[in-house]
Amino acid sequence: MQTSRSLERRQKLIQQKLVDILRRNFSHARLHEITITRVQLDPSLGNAKIFYLPFSDANHEMITADLKHKIIPLQNKLYQSLSFKKSLKLTFIYDKGLSHSLKIDQRLNELGYATYESNKDD
Repeated sequence: MQTSRSLERRQKLIQQKLVDILRRNFSHARLHEITITRVQLDPSLGNAKIFYLPFSDANHEMITADLKHKIIPLQNKLYQSLSFKKSLKLTFIYDKGLSHSLKIDQRLNELGYATYESNKDD
């Protein structure tokens, strides 16, 4: 069983490697227009949920479909770049939480309420 620090380090490493793999190995434009917001690795180290957000208001369903279509090559490239004993099963998930928070923040700004983002410059 992995300690929480070790698990966190592995999650960060997976996140960094995936970003690099997407940028260097896949030419599809939509796959270059996302950010990996977090990785949730299960304690058995066999499965990883990859949460992402598009850079713009791109259609996240299309991006999810593109990622699912490229899942095997992504898993293979990730396995080759890591020193893990076994390959990970990746699942890509649109990060609704962060997106929802940003929409709330934007709406509060429109209504004239001060939010963290609008107070940052003070």
